[in-house]
Amino acid sequence: MDANQVRQDKNGCTPLHWAVIRGSLEVCTLLVHAGTKQELTLRDRGGFTPLQLAADKGQRHLSNILVSFLLELLLYL
Repeated sequence: MDANQVRQDKNGCTPLHWAVIRGSLEVCTLLVHAGTKQELTLRDRGGFTPLQLAADKGQRHLSNILVSFLLELLLYL
């Protein structure tokens, strides 16, 4: 398996999805800075990206980090 391949569990969740579900700002920040653009846009089996999960759960602090990182990626395309 490629070391850069994004791993998803049986529910389609990545480590970033789980960090959002658990509301962990520290882990989300770490994963966002270490991850790939693909990880930010992957959907779980429910059809949610990590950003959509954060917004759905009312986790504004996590939503802000994810939006900032996505905007940063778009600016450097």
